[in-house]
Amino acid sequence: EQANKAYDNSRFVAPVAGYIADLPVSIGEMLNMGMPICSIVNSNKLKIKTGVGEMNIMKLKKDQEVIIQSDQFDRTFVGRISGIGIRPLQNSAMYPVEIELDNSKNILLPGMAVKIRILSNVYQDIIYTSQNNLVRQYDNTYVFVVDEDNKAVRKQVFTGPEVGEDIIITSGLEFGEKLVIEGMENLDAGSAVEIRQSVD
Repeated sequence: EQANKAYDNSRFVAPVAGYIADLPVSIGEMLNMGMPICSIVNSNKLKIKTGVGEMNIMKLKKDQEVIIQSDQFDRTFVGRISGIGIRPLQNSAMYPVEIELDNSKNILLPGMAVKIRILSNVYQDIIYTSQNNLVRQYDNTYVFVVDEDNKAVRKQVFTGPEVGEDIIITSGLEFGEKLVIEGMENLDAGSAVEIRQSVD
């Protein structure tokens, strides 16, 4: 009876489902009460902890959609903000943000490095370009376009908000115009332009 009871007590059932990530015990080893047997990881749902600066924290809301990208996979994942901190992390100017990701197919593994994009604003029907394509002179901003005779035309433009490395053109440039994106530092108004590559 004691042997049967000891045998029954030797069977452990984990309280949660998942994968064994660490097994610090060996066969034949004596176990003491309260001793850790293993570590179990369940990656069906992942929680990402990150932080944003004070300029962006007020733009975020709970349940807001988040685009997640990993260099290991040629695809993106969608998560949602599950928590937003109201004070900065210790010794930091970043406010904590928690993001939950449904990972039921276990494509991502815990500990992987990912890139996160949170869409705080959506712009539609706008003209924008890289800030590298602008020519700044004193307080004025210019771009070069190519006319029907393949001549360079310098046009003054007015800009709006910056979005990453790009900037929105609010006026001075029209849809369909051919914007010079390389070699503008060597151009003058009226210079002949040879278009080697056109990018939509």
